[in-house]
Amino acid sequence: MAKSAGWPDTMSTLTAHILGKGIVFTADRNRTTTNLKSGKTSQNKVHKIFRWPRKDALVGNMGRADIDGVPVDDWLREFINQHPDVSTPSVVAKALQAEIQAATSKLKPKSQFIQFAAFGEKDGVRVPEYYHISNVHGMDDAKYHAPEKWYGCSEELLGNWMKDVAPADMRRVLQEQADRYKPQWFHHSYKLGVYNTLEAGAKDAFEALHESKMLTPPRSLTDWEKHAKFWILLYGAYFVAFHPKDQQFVGGAEALSISWPAK
Repeated sequence: MAKSAGWPDTMSTLTAHILGKGIVFTADRNRTTTNLKSGKTSQNKVHKIFRWPRKDALVGNMGRADIDGVPVDDWLREFINQHPDVSTPSVVAKALQAEIQAATSKLKPKSQFIQFAAFGEKDGVRVPEYYHISNVHGMDDAKYHAPEKWYGCSEELLGNWMKDVAPADMRRVLQEQADRYKPQWFHHSYKLGVYNTLEAGAKDAFEALHESKMLTPPRSLTDWEKHAKFWILLYGAYFVAFHPKDQQFVGGAEALSISWPAK
C-alpha cells in the first residue's frame, strides 16, 4: 500500500461543479507556509482559481505552493497568457501537464492537484470537458497517496462520469441533476472525506431552507457560486472555531464561473 501524503503543501479545498448553465470553480484563499527554523506555520491570502480573459476556461491549483521559488498562482497566470486559445481543451490540458512536469522535474515531489475545464465539441455539440492533472495517483481510506515525480492528465467528465450520456443529452442531464440540488461535482481537499460529509450536511440543511422559503434554490451561475462558496466557508469555520490563528489551514472562499456557450 502506498504511503499517505498527509497534509498537502498548501492545505486547501478546490472544487468544480458542472451544470447545465456552465461550470463553477471554487477554492479557499489561505496559503500555509512553514518557517524552516521554528517549524511554525502561518497563512496568507492568495488566489487559487483563475479564468481566461475571454471567460471560456477555468484552472485551479491545490497543493504545491511554488515552483522553484515562483508562486504557483503567478505560474498559472503566465500559462494562461501563453495559451489564449482553449477551443480544443485537450491540447491545453496536455500542455499544462507537460509544462508543470518540466517545471518540477528537478524539484522534490510535493502533492499537487490541478483542475482545468473548458467547452469542447463532440458529435457537433458543445460539451464541457474537465481535466484532472496531478502527481498524486490514488487514495486509501480518503487519504491521498504520496506524490510521485510524474504527472497524469485525465478527462473525467466525458471519459468517466458522463461516458454513457449522448453529447446531445448532456446539457439536459447536467441541469436536471443541478435542479435536484445534486450537481455533478469534483472535489479535492485536505481530509476529503470530512469535506464531503460537511458539504452533504450543508446541502441537507439548505434543502430545508429551500422548502421553508427562507432561501431560494440556486438557478443562475451566480447563485451556484454562492452555494459552492458557502460549503468551503463552512469547512473554514471549523478551523476558526477549533484551531489557533496560525493553523487556519482552510479559510476564505472564492468562486469563478464560465457560461455554457450559445453555439
